[in-house]
Amino acid sequence: MTLLVIAYLCSTWTMIHVNAGVIFLCMLPLYFTLPESPRWLAQNGHQKEAFNVIQNMAQTNSKSINEDAKREIEGIFQDIANEEKGATKLTPLDLFKHGEWKKTLKLSCTWIGLCISYYALSLNSSDLHGDIYVNYALSRLTTLVSMPLMVLPSIYFGLKLSMATIQVLLGISCTVLAFIPKENTIGVLIVYLSALVFASSSKLSHFKVCNYIVLQYYEFLSDFTTCYNYTGELYPTNLRSQAVGFQSMVARIFCLCAPQLGVLAKIWQPLPMVIVGIPITISGFLLLSLPNTHRKELPGSINHAMELQES
Repeated sequence: MTLLVIAYLCSTWTMIHVNAGVIFLCMLPLYFTLPESPRWLAQNGHQKEAFNVIQNMAQTNSKSINEDAKREIEGIFQDIANEEKGATKLTPLDLFKHGEWKKTLKLSCTWIGLCISYYALSLNSSDLHGDIYVNYALSRLTTLVSMPLMVLPSIYFGLKLSMATIQVLLGISCTVLAFIPKENTIGVLIVYLSALVFASSSKLSHFKVCNYIVLQYYEFLSDFTTCYNYTGELYPTNLRSQAVGFQSMVARIFCLCAPQLGVLAKIWQPLPMVIVGIPITISGFLLLSLPNTHRKELPGSINHAMELQES
């Protein structure tokens, strides 16, 4: 909603970017205040700092750490440090070693599909009827409703099953929608409401508000929140951030083609939605072959990650 206010008050793209950039600069002090992961600190030989983080967490929750608990925690940190001393330092190249390359490629397909679909929709949202500021405000407000709809299935069924189901439904619905004539407003609306995935390709002025609600639900479904979390759960601590960063970078590179998808409709009307729908459907099924991390311990080493893959 902050971006909406900035866009409304600023008359040029330059000022919108400047003001948005200033707001993001205000987040830089968080670098000096947010604590590091205790496990990461222990793995890198900072056991004292790791214990201080745990102690601050206990104080925040009005708890105290007695001497026995302190010795136990320090022993755990020492074991982590000793284990790390004999381990090889991991780099992004390790995403393609130790049998991890299959998992990495499958995740890349997921990231690319979600990223392209998300931005292809967002960049073509100006085709929707109505005031652009009101439309954006409605789409942001519906996030408050759509967020629990994704969180609850993830809690009970895990991220893997939730993401795979969403992607398959999204892909199938986009593909079906590609072949429904825009004049068939009832058919289009049924696809919107049954799959809750896509609402930008048809200009249905009579169902404008409903379209924006469904649009935002699609945007949430194709959001990267669950993708970030699931990717992190599949890799060990000292490779986790590198894995997420790599997948995000690859997705954004492929996403450069998103603004041009709408132009393909001149070649064949259903082509843009087919290009969006079929890869997402395939990546959804590919996700089912990845490990299920639901209520399992996060991998602390590359060997543990390989065991998770085999389980």
